[in-house]
Amino acid sequence: MYLSILDTARTVQELDITGFGFHRLTGNLKEFYSVTVSRNHRIIFR
Repeated sequence: MYLSILDTARTVQELDITGFGFHRLTGNLKEFYSVTVSRNHRIIFR
């Protein structure tokens, strides 16, 4: 489910879904975004 949503999204704003845990990372990874898959796992992408 997560990968298909990431694949079909055309803009970053489309990923800002309630409960998706979407956010921009900071520090050395400030060019990346993240979504929460489960309590212990995230998908990080650019």
